[in-house]
Amino acid sequence: MKMKLKIAYDNKAKPGFKEGWGFSCLIEMEDEKILFDTGWDGNILLSNMEKFGIRPAEIKRAIISHDHWDHAGGLPISLEKTYSCTYCELFQGGSRVNSLLALNSTK
Repeated sequence: MKMKLKIAYDNKAKPGFKEGWGFSCLIEMEDEKILFDTGWDGNILLSNMEKFGIRPAEIKRAIISHDHWDHAGGLPISLEKTYSCTYCELFQGGSRVNSLLALNSTK
């Protein structure tokens, strides 16, 4: 299975992309696109996705690694554009360490 990772949001951006505090990565597989984290500003995220030629409706799932503002702050704008939300919990070593949001596309 081929997979491409594209940094969609970071505090250092390539020319032509916007930067902001936080992180987001687009994971492109042959049959699915996944958004991993959203950075803190959803408008910056959406702008950078547009530069990659990716429409929000193409994202079928999004995963938020943890609930810090710089990884999940862009979530409200992302939700507004594309997703319905399902709540899950993240476990490591058998212990609950924090929340994990799994988002499924509705569009």
